[in-house]
Amino acid sequence: MRLDLDQIKTQVGRDTDRLVTKAVDDLDKSLSLLESGAISITDEARKDIENFAKMVVGLGPQSALQRGFAIARDNDDKPLTSREAAMNHASFQVQFRDGRVAVKNTDRSGGDEQ
Repeated sequence: MRLDLDQIKTQVGRDTDRLVTKAVDDLDKSLSLLESGAISITDEARKDIENFAKMVVGLGPQSALQRGFAIARDNDDKPLTSREAAMNHASFQVQFRDGRVAVKNTDRSGGDEQ
């Protein structure tokens, strides 16, 4: 009986070592997968942020000016976003991609409603 207990103890020890080694290997593989996944997610997020930043810059006023649009600005350099706003100013500036032009409003009375 003593021999059987020693054999069982030895076998349990080997089984335990094997199971612990397998568990450590499995854990290492899982950690490696997590690390590569985190790196991949971080890289994708970085690319998304860069693309969004480019898009935001492309929506700015300089981009609109480069495409041929103009921006009307009051004398405090604030944009005039409507005809009504422009009608409240005796003069303002129109900004183009290559500079600004001062404008004297001769139609402050309301003029035509177009």
